[in-house]
Amino acid sequence: MERYAVLIDLSTIRLGVNMFRKLYEELTQNGTIEYLKFYNYNTKRHREFRSIVKEYGADVDLPMQGKKRVRIDMRQVIDAVRISATCPAITTFFLIASEVDGLYLFNELKRAGKTIIMAVTLPTTLSSKAHREYILDRDLEIQEEVAVAMDSDIADDLDSKSVSNAHNENLHKIMGNENSIFPYSDIDAMEIDAKMKEIDDRLLAVINQEKSKRNLSRIFGDDIDKL
Repeated sequence: MERYAVLIDLSTIRLGVNMFRKLYEELTQNGTIEYLKFYNYNTKRHREFRSIVKEYGADVDLPMQGKKRVRIDMRQVIDAVRISATCPAITTFFLIASEVDGLYLFNELKRAGKTIIMAVTLPTTLSSKAHREYILDRDLEIQEEVAVAMDSDIADDLDSKSVSNAHNENLHKIMGNENSIFPYSDIDAMEIDAKMKEIDDRLLAVINQEKSKRNLSRIFGDDIDKL
């Protein structure tokens, strides 16, 4: 039976709650998870993981300022090396980590006699160096994204119903509609000829007004302002 340390960098992959629950269930079928930690855990972006953290007693590290997302999180490296050195009962490291600089961690864990499983959505150069690859279920990711989008749409719909009709009408005038020929206008494509004629008439009236002023100015000179 394998005994796992599961170290997951949430900034390197789009990991959903359902995806995590599935991998957790599969790992515990023939083993036990002795240690679980999430790195770059953002309390807003990863709020759906709050229940996971509480339920499984996971440790978390918050995002580091100035950390380049493409590079492996050094806190993850330090934890992995420390665990391998101080917890001989841990046989396997299950990792979700950055590709860049990850090979050094792999080599260190292999020298310590540990088994490495790397979780990816598609096989990578680094994952091929692990003892085993775990392919995350992308269908679950898509389903979760759709569910989140639907929840957002429902919330937006409820919010919009609470807005007054007058506000909705003003918003429509500002943003236009799907048939608008000009962005952010309420000129319907079917009414473009009438609208353009209205604009032409207004411009012509302004031009004629300016012409009348210039003609009067030629006749009366500067006295035009006194009229």
